Amino acid sequence: MSTDGLRKLLLIARHEFLQTAGNRVFLLTLVLLPFIIVVSGLVPRWIAEEAIAPPTVAIADFSGRIESRMRAQLASQRARDELAALARWMRLNLADRFLKNGRPDPDRIPALLLKHRSQITTRDIAAFQRRGGLAGLLPIAMAFVRTDARSFVAPPPDFLLVPLPPELVQAMQTGDITRLREQARPYLNGRRRLPDGRRLDVLAVIPPRITLLSPDDPALFARPDPEHSLQLWSAGTGAERVADNLREAATAVLRHRRLEQAGMTPAIQAALAASLPVQRIDLRSRAGHERRPADVIRDFLPRAFAFALIYFLLLQASLLMGHMAEERQSRVLEMLVSTVSPQTLLGGKLIGGAAISLLSLTALLSLTLLALRLLGPGEVVLVLRVVGEALAEPGLLVLLISQFLLGFLFFAGLFVVAGAFAVDQRSSQLLVMPLMLLMFMMIPVVIVLGDDPTSTAARIASYLPGIGPFMIVARHDAGLGLGTILLAGMTQILAIAGVLWVAGHLFRMAILEGGIRNPLRQWRAMVRAPRRAQNAGRTGD
Repeated sequence: MSTDGLRKLLLIARHEFLQTAGNRVFLLTLVLLPFIIVVSGLVPRWIAEEAIAPPTVAIADFSGRIESRMRAQLASQRARDELAALARWMRLNLADRFLKNGRPDPDRIPALLLKHRSQITTRDIAAFQRRGGLAGLLPIAMAFVRTDARSFVAPPPDFLLVPLPPELVQAMQTGDITRLREQARPYLNGRRRLPDGRRLDVLAVIPPRITLLSPDDPALFARPDPEHSLQLWSAGTGAERVADNLREAATAVLRHRRLEQAGMTPAIQAALAASLPVQRIDLRSRAGHERRPADVIRDFLPRAFAFALIYFLLLQASLLMGHMAEERQSRVLEMLVSTVSPQTLLGGKLIGGAAISLLSLTALLSLTLLALRLLGPGEVVLVLRVVGEALAEPGLLVLLISQFLLGFLFFAGLFVVAGAFAVDQRSSQLLVMPLMLLMFMMIPVVIVLGDDPTSTAARIASYLPGIGPFMIVARHDAGLGLGTILLAGMTQILAIAGVLWVAGHLFRMAILEGGIRNPLRQWRAMVRAPRRAQNAGRTGD
């Protein structure tokens, strides 16, 4: 391309960039989208923690031997939630002086405060309760966190366990479940209130003959027998929110009683509850290392890359086709095509669109992270740290940006090809739909092939137009050499050039030839026209 052609290409790209960047709607969208993302994540959490009161639950034990242990088991469940939340808060806000090789130092921090939820045992829960629960351990945990850490907020309870109203206690003492049901109905419907003024949402009824069933018992696959089942009475969907907690607590109590009856001592039961630690070693580095959260982020990059590329393609390509339709209706394109080649015109528009997409991506990520940092929970500190660690890999950020541009230019070129057939905004919107479906089909392909980046199919797909950038990102940890990346990039560049060549001819037919009526015949005639003119010149000579 000559210097004059390059100058015109950059001028068109600059015009396309400024035309979109100066649009007030675009700027408003750029600011509102991060706000919507943050709010959509915070509002459900706020509703769950603040706006919706936890359901109240009472227990009616006709067996007379389960309720007390069940209440203790439910208290243990709550203690597990509180201990797990406290340990997580401490890990997120741990001061640097208590870190060893980037991890909490187990020699300086109590082991009870280092455990993840899945590692917390019954002994840990008992120790947590002996130390006074949150009131006793929170001051200890605060000694290990940063001075600027946010205050710890205990997780909201899943439900509130309340005493059985006196009227229902009398009904239960008669041993008549039918009478209890009639007495409980006004409480569950809200017509009668508990002594403290609250409504009773769920009544857990334990029949006298409640029992555990073996996994092969046919009753598990049929309708449960009321005589042997934990019954949850409610006047709506409140039971669904507490069913798992109550079932787990009752099951643990009944299983413990059965083990005691079988002669198992508490020491044997504790030995059966022991777990085996698992260490996951990632061998992508030469020395190998224990798998970190940053490795999980890197593994998720291909999917995040696909979603980001598709989102910005849909946003920018739709704007590009809309601009082309407007300029075509105002006959601006005819004037532009008379001064530059169609390929230069469309190439400039694609480069301007790619620049806008990079600006949008940078602004979206920056504003979203800033909003989360200001408004979001403390977990965002860990997220920022992990993402930064994942992107700190040498060359990864350059690879992501380059593959994003290659993928964007190819698919945006397809939108431009479709835009050659559009005469107005309505027809351009109709033409967008097939291309949207094509792009969305890329996501499952990337997920399937990305799970095995060393397979033959993944290697071949790395050189295919369109899907190649996705697969290069998916294979970035599979030992890709610079030669493979450059060869795949050249393949994409040739595909983009081919798309622009086709788009230029179709565009010229649409603008200068009075529209596209028979595309194959018009295209063949246009391609042969320069050769015929050259032959005619030779004949004249």
